[in-house]
This record gives sequence, structure tokens and C-alpha cells, in this order.
Amino acid sequence: MKSLLSFLLLIAISLLSFSKPSLTIFVSINCGSSKSFTDKNNIRWSGDDDYIQNGVPQEVYSSSSSPLSTLRYFPTRKKNCYSIKVPKGEKVLARASFYYGNYDNKLSPPVFDLQFDGNYWATVNTTNYYYVDYEAIYVTKGNFTSICVAQTKPTQFPFISSLEIRSLDPTMYSHFDTNHALILQWRYAFGGNETIRYSILLPLIFFIFFLKALYSFLVVTLAKKLCFFSSNSLVAGAHTFLFTCYFESLIYIILIII
Repeated sequence: MKSLLSFLLLIAISLLSFSKPSLTIFVSINCGSSKSFTDKNNIRWSGDDDYIQNGVPQEVYSSSSSPLSTLRYFPTRKKNCYSIKVPKGEKVLARASFYYGNYDNKLSPPVFDLQFDGNYWATVNTTNYYYVDYEAIYVTKGNFTSICVAQTKPTQFPFISSLEIRSLDPTMYSHFDTNHALILQWRYAFGGNETIRYSILLPLIFFIFFLKALYSFLVVTLAKKLCFFSSNSLVAGAHTFLFTCYFESLIYIILIII
């Protein structure tokens, strides 16, 4: 009994650890906004005032919800950077998103360069009506990582709509060394008809179900002891009483799990 209970508790602790992944860096920046909000995926987005001092915040007409409803554009300087504090040697995934949305009423989406930690990342080709995003996986060299947009054409101002930085498990993508980066080319779910996203709620649901099952196990164990004790105290009808007691305990457990 004690060994089985210890085993179940060990599983519970493991599931709890899995349901709350330990991420050193989990930053979601709503560029061009000074407010914070939580989206439908339970991700908290913060304004960008703490990450950059340059540029001009601007609202954008968007049929979708934030963070694509705001942006920050840069009419001055050739290069402007967001600076995010990270542990040195951390493997991170950076995602930068851009939605022009004709914010300047010119119907002229700009083209500019995107960089991380001083390295060329991509040439950003924005469109009038659709957002574009870029992802890179790399290992940080210092205590801060910088994500920069750089002007490449005199009359086209760089901008950015959102920025996300996530820690990755050090064992992921172990085939590339710290001096190289992985740049996303494309990602498709063949045969799928909707966007697939990892949800931290699913492991939590399993954990809650497991806790209910564990509680039910303890209830039925206690019920068995009580039923056995009560049946031994009866001279006649002991088996009938024992069956009724177990049946009532089973019904109670089913109600708990549901």
C-alpha cells in the first residue's frame, strides 16, 4: 500500500513538472504599445517601452486582435534595436512579426533588413494586407540579445509589430554549434486545415484528472477498510452488506472523476 502510494505521488510530481515547463526567457512584446494584455492562448504581452527608446508608436487598422493592431516605426537612424536581457549562453528562439496595414496611408509597404546580435537575419518584405514573420534559433553571446531593423532604402522606414523571445531546451537542435544559427524557411502542417499550436493547458488537464484519480484511489482504499471492518462485525448478511458498500463507493468515485 505504501509503496503504491509513493509511486502514484512520484507520477503526480512528474506530471506537475511537465505541466509547467521551466523557461528562463519567455518574452512577448507588443511593439508600439505601452499597455499589457493577455491573449486567447493565455500569453501575456507587454508594451515595448522598457525595451527601446527610439521610434514612433502607431496604431494600425486590423481585423485581428493585438498585437498586430500596433507597430513602432523608425523615421530616424539607419538602425534601431530592441534589447532583451538573457542569460549568457542561452539557446533561444526569436520571432519577429510585421504587419504594415497601410498605417501611413501611402500603400507602399517598406523593405528593410532584420538582424539579431549584429548578424544579418533576413530581408523583410512587407505587404499591404498580410503580416509576415521571421524566426531564428541561436545561442546568446552575452547578457543581452538585440533584435534590430535596419533601413536599406532612403524613403522606406523600417517598423515592427511584435517580438517574441523563448528559451529552448539546451538539448534541442544539438546538431548545430554556438557559432551558427537556424533560420526558419517555412513550416507547414500537410493535410491540416488549421493552425496547430502547443497548449500548456493540455498537460495541466491530465494532471488534474490524475489528482482526481489519486483521490478516488484513496477513497476506495478507505472504503474497503471500513466495509471490511463493518462486515466482520455482522453475523448475518455480511456479504450483502459488503457488496452494497463497494457499490456505493464505486458510484461515488465515478461522480468524482466526472
